[in-house]
Amino acid sequence: MYTKNFLYHMAIFTIFLGFCGIGLITYWLIKPYDILTFSEGNGKLLNTTVVSGGYLRIQRNFCKNMPTMAQVSRQFIDSLKYNAHVENSNEPIGCRQDILYIYVPKALPPGKYYVKDTYVYAPNPIRKIVYTLETQSFDILPKE
Repeated sequence: MYTKNFLYHMAIFTIFLGFCGIGLITYWLIKPYDILTFSEGNGKLLNTTVVSGGYLRIQRNFCKNMPTMAQVSRQFIDSLKYNAHVENSNEPIGCRQDILYIYVPKALPPGKYYVKDTYVYAPNPIRKIVYTLETQSFDILPKE
């Protein structure tokens, strides 16, 4: 008698946990996340020519709304894609207006490029939110 009662309660508890798990996964999949919001002037180039090995300056104007870390991958694109190293970014919550300095590798050949940044946030274990930002074109000049 005790064994049947115990097994019955364990089965009910297991079914309850299953429904809780399904509910949590559904919530994670359908909840709208607004991690970043961008304001006017975000991504504006402050210098349109850069010497190889120098720094590209970009105006940033954004608000971060959640305390999650981003994985940032950067590409310099002309007719080919040149990948820069992937880095982690953990900006504090709040609004910012500042200048981002991007190192232009010496290995890039001179020419006209634009930068494509991809920010990947993981607000929960099963979902990723991706923001992609592209700059205007700029010129890389050879180092003298």
